[in-house]
Amino acid sequence: GTSADISNRHYREGDDFKELNRTAKGITNQLLEIQNFTEIDMHTLKLDTFSYTVSYDNTLLFSGYQKELEEIQKNLEAETDKTKRKLLIHKVHKELKLSLLRFPELLLVTFPGELTSVFGKYIKEQAKTPFTCIMTCTNDHHGYFIEQDQYGRCYEATATLIPKGETEKMIKKLGELL
Repeated sequence: GTSADISNRHYREGDDFKELNRTAKGITNQLLEIQNFTEIDMHTLKLDTFSYTVSYDNTLLFSGYQKELEEIQKNLEAETDKTKRKLLIHKVHKELKLSLLRFPELLLVTFPGELTSVFGKYIKEQAKTPFTCIMTCTNDHHGYFIEQDQYGRCYEATATLIPKGETEKMIKKLGELL
C-alpha cells in the first residue's frame, strides 16, 4: 500500500468484496467514534512548492547491487529480477516536485511516491500547523522512499531507484521549509 508500510497484506482475511466490506466497516467505525471535530479555515491558502533532484551515476552503485543480488539469491530467487534490472540502468535523474498547501490550521503535503511512516511522522513533527495531511503518489510516482536502515531488508528497498540515505537528505531539506 502507499506509504510502503501500511498495507494490510499481512492481516487480510480474503481478496474479495467481503474483505473490502470488512475493512471499510472497520475504518468507518473508527471514524464514528470521534467525538470532537475542529473546524478548519480553508478560505486562506498559501501554496509553496518544493523541488528535489535525484541524479547520480548508477554504475557507482553496481558493486552494492551485486552484493545485494548475492544476498537475494541466497534467500529469494524470485526477487533477483528487480536487482538485475538495476544493473542495466546507468544514469538516474528524477525531478521530484512536492506541493505544500498551507491553510491557517492545516498543511497538505503532496508527495510523488510511496513514503514510509517514519518520514511522514517527521514531516508532521516539523509542521507548524495543528493538522497535517501527507498525500503520497500525487503528481507523479517515483517509487519507494524508505529509511536507509531498511535497505537489504524489504521488498521496497529492492524495488526502489532512490539510493540509500537519499530520502533522509530530501526529507531534512523539506523539513526546513515547514
